[in-house]
Formats: sequence, structure tokens, C-alpha cells
Amino acid sequence: MLPSRDEQLHVQGTSEAAEFPFTEGRWPKPEEMAFFSQGATGAVSGDHGWVMLPESCWDGEPRIVEGRMPGGVDNPLALSRILVEAANRSVRAAGCAQSDQSAPTELAPIPKERKTDKARQCGVDGFLYRGPDTDVSEVAHEPGAGSGTWACTVRLKNRSAPSVERSGYLTYSVTRDPLIIAGIKKSADYSTSSPIPGWPVTGVDGRHIVANCGGTQTYFAMALGSQYLKTMESAGRVKDHVLFRDFVESVGKQFGCTGVAPAR
Repeated sequence: MLPSRDEQLHVQGTSEAAEFPFTEGRWPKPEEMAFFSQGATGAVSGDHGWVMLPESCWDGEPRIVEGRMPGGVDNPLALSRILVEAANRSVRAAGCAQSDQSAPTELAPIPKERKTDKARQCGVDGFLYRGPDTDVSEVAHEPGAGSGTWACTVRLKNRSAPSVERSGYLTYSVTRDPLIIAGIKKSADYSTSSPIPGWPVTGVDGRHIVANCGGTQTYFAMALGSQYLKTMESAGRVKDHVLFRDFVESVGKQFGCTGVAPAR
């Protein structure tokens, strides 16, 4: 049964760079999706979703099954189950895995926009807002997201032109999903050398790292829109490497991740 009556569901299989859930492009922003990882690895939004195939089915980059509903989704959980079944059918047809992936039995609510508490950014204790002095809103998963993936976007609300406001954002993302991290470690840009001097981490660059948090590999990513970065520079605010350190130190605690950044 389709998630919504009298609607079309478009499903296709594609290959994607493993960090696709956390990058700009045709995908919904990560904080606008409900992630799941107990069984199948995937996420759904109000009109879009994806499920990642097992690693044995990859040919270089991760393979995913993607679904879109142009008219929107009444029941994201139903969409996630349909996409998991489509992924399992693809796996069975290819003969690349031994058992089916299980679909989620529940999903966390897809977050809604709210005004940012600048003393508790993204709903995280001790995570101070240090951006431009203007009104700010955010869309954030609850701290310590049960799926193992968490994201928050903070957006400047300064009554600027829509095209400018769209790039006035800062997105923070964390995942402990082992399948996503396996894909990140296979990417051409990934290095086992630390991209941040003095930090005991691996990763891609100073905004995309993988840390060992008590034996659990944990990925931290930060993305700044061009207008957010420009406004920060003109206002003489702290640099992006300071924002990234604040993020890893504050949000990392929600995932039992401490000591990633050396003591100041």
C-alpha cells in the first residue's frame, strides 16, 4: 500500500558518495529527515527517502534505493517500509547479500523549525550560539538521537532576499551508523591521517572527521552556507574552526564522545 492515497511513488536505484545525507544537492537537509539504523540504514522526509544496500552489494560507492512522492507523504513510516522492501528485492535479485534487512517499527518525528535559544543552540546544553547578531531559527533532531544520526541547521532570519537567506545557514551533523561510516572510509578523499593537527581523528578535512568514541566510530560534519560565512567574516566573529571545535565538544557529549579535541 502506498503511504498516501492517489499518489505516485517513484523508486530508483543509484550510487552515491557515502556522505550524501550530509551534503548540499538534491537531497533534503539531514535535519529534515527521520533516520533509522536498527536493521536497514536509511532516512525519510516529507516527500523523499532512501535505504542503503549492504556493503557486499556496493561497487565502489554505496548503492541505495531512493523513493520520491511528489505529493508528499502522510505516513513516513509506511514509506520507509516500502523502500526497505524495494531494497531487499534489489539485493535478492543481485544475490549480493545473505539475508533481508529489517524495516523500522517506529520513527522519531521529523523536526519542525523553532526559534534558537542562543544559550542552548540546537537544544544541546552548553552549546552556545556564536554567530552573527541577528534573529536565528533552527531545525534540529533531539539530542542523543536514537537512530545514531543527529543533525541541526541554524539559519539567519534577517529579512534578507530569499536567495540570500537560503545560504545563511550552518548545518551540524553526527552519525554513528556503521554502514554510512564504512562508505565514508572508502571515499577517495578520506585519509587515516588527522586533518586537524593534534586531534586523534581521521577524516576528509577540518569540517569532516571520524573519531573513535569509546570504541564507536563517530562522524562529525559541519557545513556553512556562503551567506552565513560572509556575514561571520564581516561581523568579525569567531572563525569556522572554533565553531567546529565547539560543536564536537558540546554535541559529542550527547554521543558519549569526549576528549576528541585536545585540551585548550
